Amino acid sequence: RGALLSCAPYAHRYPYDWRAKTPIIMRTTPQWFADLSPLRAAALDALNDVAMIPASGRVRLRAFVNSRTEWCLSRQRVR
Repeated sequence: RGALLSCAPYAHRYPYDWRAKTPIIMRTTPQWFADLSPLRAAALDALNDVAMIPASGRVRLRAFVNSRTEWCLSRQRVR
């Protein structure tokens, strides 16, 4: 009791898609994830055989694979 310091209305900003300029509808739905641990070494090795244009994409993708523990397979988007 007496812990509330302030109370005021607050208008939240709604997220918009940066390409389509339309509101993003967020729903919680079941998702499927893949554990990247057993795939990481093979994926990083396979990147050596890919011709990347621009070449800077290789560094970005390599950093992405190294930093992720899971990959969402069921990315669900509604437009």
